[in-house]
Amino acid sequence: MLDPSAQSSARDQLTAAGSATDAVPNSPTRDALRRVVAKLEAASFELDEAQKPARRLSATVAEFEAAERNLLSFVGRQAPPLAAWLAEGATGPRPERAAATLDAERLIAQLNRDSAAARVALPAVQRVRKPWPNACARCTASADETAYWTAADAARVFAQRWRAKLVTRSGTSDVS
Repeated sequence: MLDPSAQSSARDQLTAAGSATDAVPNSPTRDALRRVVAKLEAASFELDEAQKPARRLSATVAEFEAAERNLLSFVGRQAPPLAAWLAEGATGPRPERAAATLDAERLIAQLNRDSAAARVALPAVQRVRKPWPNACARCTASADETAYWTAADAARVFAQRWRAKLVTRSGTSDVS
């Protein structure tokens, strides 16, 4: 275990030598990383834009399906009185449906047309947007590789600066 004062001294020397982030601010690898990140941002934006129509169509279908479930819950609660009325011979006034059930039926009628159109259009819209995730994946892989090489370049420059500081402080040039 190193002496704490030696650790502190090494940390101070490391700080004096400069951090890895400012080792190579305008290196070719950092420039390449900036370009790749810009391409990734552009591809991500284009992917998001390409997915908007599919998300809207899917939301229309989901809204219809939720309205259907809502209507079924209303109908389920109103079924027992109607069944009892039918079992007794359907004499007397028919049990009235609740206003909420009538509203749910009107909503279903409206959403049914929209949902049917969305279901028909959705496969074509999904085919159009299919290449974008692959483009984003390629940009991400390229960004990862470029980030690796940028970090390696920065580490190399930092090590060279650190070595130069050690050589200067020790007064000898045979430090390996």
